[in-house]
Amino acid sequence: MLNIYKLIMQNLKKKFLVQLVILLVILSFPAIAGNNTQEEMEKEAINESSLGILRNLQILVRNKQEKNAELVQISKELAGLDETQAEEISKNIDELQAELAYLKLRIESVATGVAIDDYRDKTLKKFDLAQEIEKLLQPLIYSLKTVTQDSREIEELKQDLEQIRYRKKIAITATSNLNNLLRKAEDEIVKNSLESMLDTWQEEMENISNDSEIISRQLDNKLQSKGSILAATGEMFADFFKSRGVNFILGVSTFLTVFFFMRFLYFLVKKLQAKRKNKKQSTFERLTDLIYHVLTVLAAIMATLFIFNLRNDWLLLGLGVLFLVALGWVLIKTFPAMVEQLMMLLNLGSVREGERLVFNGIPWKVETLHFYTRLVNPELSGGSLHLPVRQLVGLVSRPAAGNEEWFPSNEGDWVKMDEGTIGEVVYQSPEMVQVRLFGGNLIIYTTENYMALSPMNLSHGYRIQMVFGIDYKYQAECTTTIPRKMTENFRKDLIEAVGEDNLVRVIVDFFLPSASSLDFEYEVFLKGSAANLYEEVERTIIYSFANSCNENGWEIPFQQITLHQEKPR
Repeated sequence: MLNIYKLIMQNLKKKFLVQLVILLVILSFPAIAGNNTQEEMEKEAINESSLGILRNLQILVRNKQEKNAELVQISKELAGLDETQAEEISKNIDELQAELAYLKLRIESVATGVAIDDYRDKTLKKFDLAQEIEKLLQPLIYSLKTVTQDSREIEELKQDLEQIRYRKKIAITATSNLNNLLRKAEDEIVKNSLESMLDTWQEEMENISNDSEIISRQLDNKLQSKGSILAATGEMFADFFKSRGVNFILGVSTFLTVFFFMRFLYFLVKKLQAKRKNKKQSTFERLTDLIYHVLTVLAAIMATLFIFNLRNDWLLLGLGVLFLVALGWVLIKTFPAMVEQLMMLLNLGSVREGERLVFNGIPWKVETLHFYTRLVNPELSGGSLHLPVRQLVGLVSRPAAGNEEWFPSNEGDWVKMDEGTIGEVVYQSPEMVQVRLFGGNLIIYTTENYMALSPMNLSHGYRIQMVFGIDYKYQAECTTTIPRKMTENFRKDLIEAVGEDNLVRVIVDFFLPSASSLDFEYEVFLKGSAANLYEEVERTIIYSFANSCNENGWEIPFQQITLHQEKPR
């Protein structure tokens, strides 16, 4: 039984393998047939192409033989002709020889399948800029002519019609004058001459009328075919988007894609550089940045031109090249003025990154120096400016000292201006400074004017001094008793007015003997916390001096005027 089972399985395997081989053979027939069909089609195409080439060669060879025969015949006729006829025949011979040379090159080109003209021509062609520009502008000029053709034709017809009207007016005048002269003429010869001229002008009038009718009809047809301005504009835009709109959108999209992609790469590199320790950018790095920015714009423009070239849009390609030429011309013309800006961008100019400069009367720190420079003043609200680097040309920066102030005041400080105004600074920005006076009134200064008034900051401590005089009769005590008593009274009055914590130093001392009095100087140093009491301190000094004089009976002299009267003789 086991042997029978093995035998049956072997038979089944053989049958399966035979069926599989048959199936594969059947399936391979279409592929083999397909390959054979494709090869046959290719051979037929090659045969047809070869037959076409042979037919063209046959035509060209026959033309060449005919031209050769014609040349031989003309050369034979040349011998028995005079000089004038021989010159004409020589011109024909030259033309035939040129045609034969051209046919020879054509036959060789068709037979070999290569451009024999360029291969055989060994002469180097000169580069003609005007000719190249003309070729470049031809698509643009043609497109402009096509777009404006109807408008130009309508305008030309209007001008022709106006010219005809002018001619008609002259013809009417001439005809009228000739008729008047005919009615008055008596001499037959003169009449005949006038009648002849009248016939000519009447014929001219008919021609003018015919021309006027024809041109008017043409103008009406043109105006009707053009349609309304709105419809024409819509058609123009529709044609533009059908033909060049897609190319234009692709070009703009390519420009933006390349530009922002390269800007994104630049951003990533700068972000990686920012992770390292704060290091000042070197001149080489700045030069690399500048070159990269230029290459970014150039790469975006070249990619756009490549798209126009790929789409075979010579109009947009020509416009792009013209834009590049114009841009290059502008850069060449403005390069001398840009040298200082380029030096600044490389941090080699008169303004450098991290230094201090004065702009519009305000000190600034050059935080970053780039195409758009960032200036910072930490003491001002909104104290940050972004300026194009060209606005810094002519300015000079310098390294800032460690303890150097960036503004004379802070918000909340009390200041005294040159003109005597005293108040609290409530707001200061790059444009304005608001100062609140005693009583609540606000004065607004432009920041530049505020700086020009040299504000004295009282909030960091200040000094007030005044000079008073008493009579000379107290000369014996002017350096001992009087200054001591004045100081005691002055200190007591100041403590009542401003508090002892705000006082730094109080002193009254003999100052100098003036013309009519012994002068004493009242001097007080106060802390910044008493800045809002400046006027109160001034009044206290005056009151203290007056009270000291009253308590001690010291006389205050007044200015005496002596009159010298001349004695009578």
